[in-house]
Amino acid sequence: MRRTKLIVFFLAVCLSVKAQTIDSQFDVLSGIQESKTGGVRVIKPYSEGYLLGGHFNSFQGQTYTSLVKVDASGLLDEKFRVNFDLTLVNDIAIMPDNSIIVVGEFQKVNDQEHLGIVKLAPDGTVDDKFNAQGLTKGGVLRTVEIDDKGEAIYVGGEFEEFNGEAWNNLVKLTAGGETDQSFNPGGTKE
Repeated sequence: MRRTKLIVFFLAVCLSVKAQTIDSQFDVLSGIQESKTGGVRVIKPYSEGYLLGGHFNSFQGQTYTSLVKVDASGLLDEKFRVNFDLTLVNDIAIMPDNSIIVVGEFQKVNDQEHLGIVKLAPDGTVDDKFNAQGLTKGGVLRTVEIDDKGEAIYVGGEFEEFNGEAWNNLVKLTAGGETDQSFNPGGTKE
């Protein structure tokens, strides 16, 4: 019995190693021209492809700043175009309706003020109904997570104020971008 388990384990390891080969057709990163501090920081599966975020200023020879959408083979989706102000995308989260929450070190998206957080429609346009003002007193947003129902958005980073209210490094937002005052993690800035 023990020998049978060992053989099954060995076969499973061998099969998983074989399954982990490099897909030479997926050559997405050769298309990125990074800035002096940059490259890709976050990759999220999205709509039969991927969203790539980070600090770069062109992709596959075209001007794209900090966020692109590619298909499963790594080809650029040219219909998805978002213009960040040459700064940094730290994290991406996908809402159940396929809208996209992006956090990072930016102040403008598509020439509109968005202080570290923005909600995008699946085509890359800014969702103006999302009411998050973001980092009204500076700081950095590093991570974003969405609950399974898409009703709550958790944003973390280094900040003392969000949406013009006192918050220490962690905030809970409604799906519309308003702060949830019932959430009190009790965190303090170190």
